[in-house]
Amino acid sequence: MIITLSESHYESDFFTTHQTPSQTRAIAIARTQSAKSLELRATTDLARLWSQQGKHHEARDILAEIYHWFTEGDDTRDVQNAKALLETLMRLPS
Repeated sequence: MIITLSESHYESDFFTTHQTPSQTRAIAIARTQSAKSLELRATTDLARLWSQQGKHHEARDILAEIYHWFTEGDDTRDVQNAKALLETLMRLPS
């Protein structure tokens, strides 16, 4: 079964108010399938949540690991979102 969320859910506080182990599970599944773009999206969501919980260092580390894998696709929404969040996390204390 594939569940997709509308863009409005993706861009809203949906992920921060409904966090479950699904993000870590989504990352694990994406890794086993070598689906880097899906891994980036799930990791960005998890990093955003951790940042809001004050786990800035952990969020920065996990996002930087997958973000630096991308050498192309800077014009995609997922890469742009990850870059913006990573830049924000770099300015925050650990």
